[in-house]
Amino acid sequence: PTPKATLAAHPAVPAGAGYRFGPAPAWVKSLPAAESRPAAAIGAKARREPLVDVQVQLASRSSTATYVHLQHEALDTSTLRDVSEPQIHFNPAFQQVVIHQLAVLRNGQRLDRLKDARIELMRREQQLEHQLIDGVRTALVVLNDVRVGDVVDLAYTLEGENPIFEGRYSALLQLASDAPVERLHLRIEAPPERRLAVKALASDVVPERFEEGGRQVIRVLRERVPAVQDEASTPPWFKVYPALQVSEY
Repeated sequence: PTPKATLAAHPAVPAGAGYRFGPAPAWVKSLPAAESRPAAAIGAKARREPLVDVQVQLASRSSTATYVHLQHEALDTSTLRDVSEPQIHFNPAFQQVVIHQLAVLRNGQRLDRLKDARIELMRREQQLEHQLIDGVRTALVVLNDVRVGDVVDLAYTLEGENPIFEGRYSALLQLASDAPVERLHLRIEAPPERRLAVKALASDVVPERFEEGGRQVIRVLRERVPAVQDEASTPPWFKVYPALQVSEY
């Protein structure tokens, strides 16, 4: 379809919502073919994540875009609500969300849900009791008719970065979650002059580092990542999930 026809199929976006619909960026890389091996063991929650794909594009300075492609599957009715209501967290003061695709994979068929997507914007100041207001909003994507065994497929890009970093990049990228992940892909591209340090937390993962097309690349590709069980009352400074810290500091 022509771009005009594609946009016409999308639901209307309220003025100042902080999100829009559009195609995936041209710089996003396709993943290699998956290996045919047994799936990861199911964790404490009846949910699995067939794919977690996070790709970051850094420009020469003060320009960051993060592409996120997630697939979630409910294995019984206890997790249907979580899977059918994915959330996108962003700060509209310096970020825009571009939603690329929203679909349900069922019995080998792909059911497009982008044209009738319902997106609710919420503002949750989780540290208000400490007199801290961070301005973060949540775009709640509400899907109807999601069944046990369906895979919800969502892809979006976050454009912009927090100006407090003054053009430097700093992020903590999770290497596992509370559900098993069949394929985990993290990729960061940057100009060679940007000095990115990496450090694994609660993990022995060593990312690949190489050059491609005159740019430096940091990449992690993992298969069948087991779930990590979270415990109640864990102190906030304790890193429950293994992660990769990437920083110019």
